[in-house]
Amino acid sequence: MKPKTPHFTIAHFPGGGARAFATALKLAFFEEHTGLRTFQLFPEVITGSAGFLIATALYLPHPDDKSIPMMSARQLCERFPEIASALPRKPGYIKNNNDRAPLEDALKPYIGSATLKDLMGSIHTSSHQIDAGVNSCKHYAKFINMRTGQTEYLEDPETPVMDIALATTALPPVLKPHNGQIDLAFVDSIAFAVLRFLRNHPNEHQGLYVHVGNFRLLQDPKNHHLLENYGHIAQSLTAALAKAIGNHTYSQNIQFARESFGLDFVFDLEQALEPNQQNSPRTEAIITSSVQFQRIHDSTKAYIRKNSETFTRLGDLLGEIALNQMASTPDTRFSTLRNIQERDLPSPSLSNSNKPQRPEYLSEIFTRQITTAALEILSAWQKVARNLLLPPTENSKTLQPIELKKQPHPTTQRLG
Repeated sequence: MKPKTPHFTIAHFPGGGARAFATALKLAFFEEHTGLRTFQLFPEVITGSAGFLIATALYLPHPDDKSIPMMSARQLCERFPEIASALPRKPGYIKNNNDRAPLEDALKPYIGSATLKDLMGSIHTSSHQIDAGVNSCKHYAKFINMRTGQTEYLEDPETPVMDIALATTALPPVLKPHNGQIDLAFVDSIAFAVLRFLRNHPNEHQGLYVHVGNFRLLQDPKNHHLLENYGHIAQSLTAALAKAIGNHTYSQNIQFARESFGLDFVFDLEQALEPNQQNSPRTEAIITSSVQFQRIHDSTKAYIRKNSETFTRLGDLLGEIALNQMASTPDTRFSTLRNIQERDLPSPSLSNSNKPQRPEYLSEIFTRQITTAALEILSAWQKVARNLLLPPTENSKTLQPIELKKQPHPTTQRLG
């Protein structure tokens, strides 16, 4: 028995500093495959650290047309290395004198004076409020109920997006706290956000969960040696910097998603890299060399090609869910098909040489649904015209219905 089509999608754009370039590349694939924008394909998204920076580009409205986002995912991929290069080049292990100003300057053209309420979707992110006890986990969120159109916020809707971005990227020891907050995205649990998103959907509706992810090392024998044989400092640094804690949280999140949505409705797109794999990117968050970005690009593209069937099926499924939402929700973001073939507008900082680009093709599922609707209208008008124009004897003849060859229904598939 094949799984039913889900009613809604919840996605996770995790942190990772420069590694988030891989997240942007995967989102670009889905945009180009469907012709839809990320904020339509993933209208409910959980973000962490660099994942929130991606959301600022893909979910804040363009100043010249508020109905489309600041950038397409492809435009973001073109700009991402330059933005990420504003990160400090090394952590401050003894004393942190790293300057946040270059990162803030790099983000200003895209974020400007935008506030939490301006985001074009339901978005959740969090930071760690230093010494706040039970309130240490600080949530920033905009929740849009797509059944009623009502919006609810965690924190003031007028909170500047820039403040949220700087707080959620203040990773010790790379950057100092911002407004008393730091980035602990590598220990972020999705549980709170998922449960809060699910409150906006009927219990009988099936959801789809997509961990877009970036990449991580599958196993590193050196980490085992350090954790087994050395003391407090080495163990603590290894647990944090070598991603032992992050891997544990990632595992917990996927397990929670499978319990909440069901095994067949969870897509984990995180890429697992083998240790010492030739020409693979490094996993450190602040490596921003041109070689690193080229390796991330090549590795992610190869990963998508290797799993092309899964990415294609998931793209079709995401598009089908988005089209169903367009037809049924009072949320104006989904009320028309206008954006399916929308051209990109130049982002504020792009030069004139970066000309607008159009998605190369639409998924077959969109072509099928749009064509079906058009043929149904044509068939109805055919009957009306026949009743009006033909004599009764001719009118009594049976009309041949217009039929469209059915395509197989897309089914979910998980990556190995």
